[in-house]
Amino acid sequence: LLEAAVAEPQAPVGTLVFLTEEERAALLRDSGEAPLPIPDESLVAAIWRQAEATPDAIALIEGSQTISYRALLRRANAWSHWLRGRGIDTRHRVGVCLPRTPELLAVLLGILKSGAAYVPIDPAYPTERIAYLLEDAQVEAAITTRSLSDLLPPGVQQWTLETVTTELQPCDVAVEVAIAGGQLAYLIYTSGSTGKPKGVAITHRNAVALLAWAQTVYSQADIRGVLAGTSVCFDLSIYELFLPLSLGGMVILADTATQLPDIPASQAVTLINTVPSALSALLDLDGVPSSVRAINLAGEALSRELAEQILQLPRAPRLYNLYGPSEDTTYSTAFQVVSSALKPRIGRAIANSRAYVLDAFLQPVPPNTAGELYLAGEGVARGYWLRPDLTAERFVPNPFSSRPGERMYRTGDHVRWLADGELDYLRRLDQQVKLRGYRIELGEVESRLREQGGVGQALALVREDQPGDRRLVAYVLPEDGASLDGEWLQSALSRQLPGHMVPSAIVTLAEFPLTANGKIDRKALPVPERGPEGEYTAPRTETEESLTQVWSELLGVERVGVHDNFFSLGGHSLLAVRMISQLRSRHGWEVSIRQVFETPTAAGLAAGLAVREDGDGWQPPPLRRRDNDDALPLSFAQQRLWFLWRLDGPSAAYNIPLGLRLQGPLSLPLLTRSLREVVQRHEVLRTRFVEVDGEPVQRVEPALALSIPVVDVSALPQRQREAQVRELTRWNAQAAFDLERAPLLRATVVREGAERHGLLLCMHHIVSDGWSMGVLMREFGQVYSAFAEGAESSPLSELPIQYADYAQWQRSWLRDEALEAQASYWIEELSGLPALLELPTDRVRPAQ
Repeated sequence: LLEAAVAEPQAPVGTLVFLTEEERAALLRDSGEAPLPIPDESLVAAIWRQAEATPDAIALIEGSQTISYRALLRRANAWSHWLRGRGIDTRHRVGVCLPRTPELLAVLLGILKSGAAYVPIDPAYPTERIAYLLEDAQVEAAITTRSLSDLLPPGVQQWTLETVTTELQPCDVAVEVAIAGGQLAYLIYTSGSTGKPKGVAITHRNAVALLAWAQTVYSQADIRGVLAGTSVCFDLSIYELFLPLSLGGMVILADTATQLPDIPASQAVTLINTVPSALSALLDLDGVPSSVRAINLAGEALSRELAEQILQLPRAPRLYNLYGPSEDTTYSTAFQVVSSALKPRIGRAIANSRAYVLDAFLQPVPPNTAGELYLAGEGVARGYWLRPDLTAERFVPNPFSSRPGERMYRTGDHVRWLADGELDYLRRLDQQVKLRGYRIELGEVESRLREQGGVGQALALVREDQPGDRRLVAYVLPEDGASLDGEWLQSALSRQLPGHMVPSAIVTLAEFPLTANGKIDRKALPVPERGPEGEYTAPRTETEESLTQVWSELLGVERVGVHDNFFSLGGHSLLAVRMISQLRSRHGWEVSIRQVFETPTAAGLAAGLAVREDGDGWQPPPLRRRDNDDALPLSFAQQRLWFLWRLDGPSAAYNIPLGLRLQGPLSLPLLTRSLREVVQRHEVLRTRFVEVDGEPVQRVEPALALSIPVVDVSALPQRQREAQVRELTRWNAQAAFDLERAPLLRATVVREGAERHGLLLCMHHIVSDGWSMGVLMREFGQVYSAFAEGAESSPLSELPIQYADYAQWQRSWLRDEALEAQASYWIEELSGLPALLELPTDRVRPAQ
């Protein structure tokens, strides 16, 4: 700094360079990952290739409905041909205002394949906002349904599903259209600080660059089942819809991420892509299935507390904290969270992106020094649609690029480089906020408020008066002589703004509190009161009393009547999830999110709860054992596994193997008796799956004699013994099950010495999951211990088979090297074993 000052003594201090040339070069060099090749193709080209490779694989799941790649692409082809027949081409934009169904995805794919760009419209938006978006985007037409057609302005050409579907001709031949990488793919509208939403223009190359990075981070196992719970009006949906379909995975459609526990395919979800507040609500519901391998969180700051909760899940998935504005195509930086000891960072720029931390003069700042984050690279959007002034303000020339004309996006976020080269998010530099994953420009809310009659000044902000409950609140000053009503203002805003932008409370003040220097003192603004609407009706039953008590605690309302609306009192979807969790933990009551939205009053929910009053208080009705052993239907997850078994034949792909090393004297009769007792306790371990009248059903066997062969390798030399143990372990994982024969569980004992044995277990996923193996081993340990109290331990003197007789089993091995790692460990290498096996230490004990 001194050298720079001496060299240019007349220069303003702010322009002086704090970095040496070497430091500056290092910062610029480390501003992003090595670039990846980006295919010069459209956003959907890889999806059509995948459909050709795996036409019968499941592409989409919605409820209990499954749609194959062939069926989805035939539908999308039909739409693209129909659109081209109506003159739609690369010059056009098509509005999409549809409910969240499989047809929505087919329409989006069809529009992109036709060469046009799509403009998503949320049916929940107010009509005034819908009209503005369609007019601003200059759409050629809008695709909707008859029930939603009244939402669209009369000047826009409408194509309704009910009419178009009668004309569609599903076909296998795709439209041949040359689509350049720089061509517009879609418009995502975000809140605007000027009071008007602005459309972010994303090109095909922008989106393909995002998918190119994601394919290097997420495996096919990760994206086998991706939960798609984000509205297509938000950019997280690009990842959820197009990445899995590009790689042969499944899109599992849901209205919202918090709906995950209620969807039939929940156990097929392997990746969750959502906002931290929604994930927190899922954890409150214990709604993260054990099948989840990876969780992406973005859109809000990730707290250490939430990261710790996720990392402490029994089968902790990989956790990624992702950052990125819509202007840089969904994700710009990524950080894998492996510990909650430190505040989660936003990481480094992803491949094909660059991140710069600059001062007001666009000069790099040193590590640990705050600056504004600028993003560059292949994800930077074309700009704001028809807003050249705003585009020039936020998309500025990149002085660090050798490529002519390259721009970088000015994010408005204050960040710093840490010593380890990771980015740390600090704060916003403007009025933009994130609330439950929604990006809100407070200026737009304030502008709309000032347009209302009688409002002189307006101020909007996000408050957190109760821990974890962040809500949008507005304060208004009336014009001279005007009388303002908060509920009337809320109603007026709801006709202009989406629901997430309407303040939950609007407070009228005579004047704003000011600081000593004359600025508005936001900390001195009063806490909005939350109160019931209309006439108060006290609880009349114990159920209503319990419900209103929970509501009062959650919403911070002193008195809740049975006819008060949960959402009018300040509730929202995430608070509804917490309410459901508390009702379950306190009373054992099961309430769904749908019930809360359909009957948002204590009286309505109480009427729907199937509860009864007895001497012990209010309890759910008792579970009753079925009266017969007729054929039983399969769960959705079982239907999927059965279908794959019938389609592909015997396979070890869904085996769940486990190995347990036992030291000390072992009683084979007690071991066999214990495992048989566990099998007898659980019907699913005595279940086989057969086809009746073309439908798969479950048949539960009344009893099964589980055989446990013993393989003695103790006489072999050590090297051969170890090799044979590895082979047996591999066989345990790779030998296929016949789903029509029970049990779908096998056990083998390997004798390595007089007091050293191995117990190999394997179950098929159709009757088990990761949790099931823990239940099995815990019960096995408890039962063995109970039996051992009344029986003498006996050595393994009589073996059902010797090693020499084992060769016949080798003929049935499935030698799939890809599965080898699945069974290459013993359970003694896993943690938590002492608590897992509660066995007499002189008979059976774990090695660690």
